Amino acid sequence: MAATDRFADALGTRSPVDGVVIHERQMGSAMKLGGRYDLVPLVNPWVRVAGDLGVDADRVVERARALAGAAPQAVADAAADPAIIALGSPVVRDLVERVVERSARCLGVL
Repeated sequence: MAATDRFADALGTRSPVDGVVIHERQMGSAMKLGGRYDLVPLVNPWVRVAGDLGVDADRVVERARALAGAAPQAVADAAADPAIIALGSPVVRDLVERVVERSARCLGVL
């Protein structure tokens, strides 16, 4: 499997069957988060996660907000590394765009 195929699989843009595209709302996560397997959460899962773990929900949600807010810049910084640029792969740009998009969605439900 080529590196670009592995990235596509990791991004959730490709099904195990080549050529079949499945919308991310139709796919599920390999593990539950807040009692659900959704890849695209419609509600904040972190309050339930905090309850399940017996920790302060406000701290957990604030940490999730901080991580979701920092992720786009962290990925953009990594993508700007000369070694990554030298790869010349369009997958890098796609990854950065998806992280920006998904971070914004995460922040929207937090």
